[in-house]
Amino acid sequence: MTSIDFRTVRNPSIFEKGQIVPLKSHIAPVADVARAVRDALSHPLNFPPFASAMVDDDRIAVALDSTLPSLSEVVLGAVDYLLAHQASLENISVVLSPCCDTTLQTVRDNLPPHLHQKLAIFVHNPTDPSELGYLAASAEEALPIYVNRRLLDADVVLPISLYHRADSIDYFGIAGIFPLFADAEVMKRCSTLTNLGSPVQSRKRARDAEEAAWLLGTQCIVKILPAGNGQLQQVLAGDPQAVEAALVADAAKSLEIDLPQLADLVISEVDGDSNEQTWTNVARALYSARTAIRTNGAIVLRTQLQQTPGPSLRRLTSLDAADKIEKQLSKESGLDTLTASLLSDYLQRVRIFMQAKLPQDAVEDLGVGYVADDHQIEKLITSSQRCLWIPAAQHYVVKCEASESPPA
Repeated sequence: MTSIDFRTVRNPSIFEKGQIVPLKSHIAPVADVARAVRDALSHPLNFPPFASAMVDDDRIAVALDSTLPSLSEVVLGAVDYLLAHQASLENISVVLSPCCDTTLQTVRDNLPPHLHQKLAIFVHNPTDPSELGYLAASAEEALPIYVNRRLLDADVVLPISLYHRADSIDYFGIAGIFPLFADAEVMKRCSTLTNLGSPVQSRKRARDAEEAAWLLGTQCIVKILPAGNGQLQQVLAGDPQAVEAALVADAAKSLEIDLPQLADLVISEVDGDSNEQTWTNVARALYSARTAIRTNGAIVLRTQLQQTPGPSLRRLTSLDAADKIEKQLSKESGLDTLTASLLSDYLQRVRIFMQAKLPQDAVEDLGVGYVADDHQIEKLITSSQRCLWIPAAQHYVVKCEASESPPA
């Protein structure tokens, strides 16, 4: 096979017998993201224009998933809509889900002059009690529900989050509030294979998430459907159930890869800007790849990740057995905990390599092979009979009729 420019292969594809066979058609991205957000809020599904939910002097909290593609443009679109409908800038708070300082600074730096150094932007900290407020006790287990205090104190909350299919590893309902803006105890229940548990438990967590959003008074949400490569294919606003129904009916299939046979090698890429280069997205890409790979096959995680491994991932450097590591991880709620849990489990059955903007020893200490450049990936493809290439793998769900026993 000749040299591959991976930047030009933007659709999920099979590399086989010297050929590249696309598995999906090209997705046309949204050209003007800020405008698409404004238009969605002007024409929500099963809900009047969002401005009708606001009155003078309302305190408005915009709760944003910090891993959204085109994050700065989404912020701009939402805030400009609010300002155009009589909201005052001093009454608007943007609250980002947990992220690194670089993401926060990038959003601030990309603001236009009328918002720069004027718009209040915060990052949710699930471990700081002073930033949390008690919402209620959950209906099923009477567990306390804590959420970010700025959302709790707001008169109007507008959640804007990425769409995840119900069969993805971290689907927690449609609303986009829970667990992104909950406390560390809630995040703990959503951060490892052990705590994620069975499909029945997953559905229960989704119900808990919907309950928390309802208790918070969330009536209108914005959902972003990703296009890959840091872009969007659709922005929808409206009643949560109406938005989910529309996405499931019309768009969710675009995030599914139907694979005729399992692959020997999966190149699973986390693409997008720096705010998408996170350990959470690595976990999503890893889960998608594991669904598509034969036992004893190989996965290459192709990323631009610069975040150093956190405490959960550093547990993988110990000589403890995988079940003991998983038990320790089940008590943690870090941004890297889910990735650590998946790696601990999957490394027992497949080989895993990683390309990242990290020192080689930082990658290899995780029990993962280090890939220095795309030339090494090409060699792995050449030596494999059947390779699956998944750009934007953090967004996809893989389905294969010839699947082996599903991964844990």
